[in-house]
Amino acid sequence: MKNLTKINILLLAVISGTISCASSKVTQARGFIPFQMKIALAPSGGVLADAIGIELFNKGYFVVDTNQMSNLMVRLNMTEIEFSKPQNLAILKDQGIAGVLAVKSVSGYDGKPQSATVRILSTEVSGQIIAAVSWQNGWGGQEGSILDRGKRKDISGAAKEIVDALTTVEFKYSTVTPKINVKKYTNFEFLPSKNVEVIRTKPVDRDFLEIAELSISIYKLEIEDAVNLITEKAKELGADALIIIGERSKEPVFGYPKRELFAVAIKYK
Repeated sequence: MKNLTKINILLLAVISGTISCASSKVTQARGFIPFQMKIALAPSGGVLADAIGIELFNKGYFVVDTNQMSNLMVRLNMTEIEFSKPQNLAILKDQGIAGVLAVKSVSGYDGKPQSATVRILSTEVSGQIIAAVSWQNGWGGQEGSILDRGKRKDISGAAKEIVDALTTVEFKYSTVTPKINVKKYTNFEFLPSKNVEVIRTKPVDRDFLEIAELSISIYKLEIEDAVNLITEKAKELGADALIIIGERSKEPVFGYPKRELFAVAIKYK
């Protein structure tokens, strides 16, 4: 009996060791979605497309969901088969849409996505694919087993992995310090300053020279952080003080309003 028990244990160990499994993964990826792009979801993508749209929205993208896109296509007298035509892409571009996200997916035995392909078609350049991803769900052992169910992602899990693959490169770039625009008012050059006074109004008791206008986009950036960044730039220009003028709107980019903080760097005489 003891020998049989040992044999059974050994067999179970061998069987367990031969059970293969794999986690969900992105099998192919090309390109990435530029940050803040306005993206429309093709209605045929269904619930997975909507889940991807939610993930994109949470990362700061502007999304036209499948219901909104369906209504827009009805209003424009356009079918989904036709929107890839150059003239229709131009119409979508006029609506502020920079890319159309199309999803094709296959469901597994449990209703969870088995596989999916996602591509974003540019409305700027006809036929150009901005980014594309192929995704495969995980599996383990016998279909439907506890191990198998534990390896499989649901719709929201699949959407998160797909969106991470579509945006990873761009978000690496977005961690770079935001660009500060400099518009010089003088050709004079000054040595860098150690300290810069931040003020809200122009000094009335001292003469000064306006060195440059500084501006920075404040989309998803705290005002305090924006002020600190342009203050450092004012130091590089040799300013003594920085006059915070306020906020202003710029031309919309991909259909959304762009706001920036601007200030004037000055040098006391």
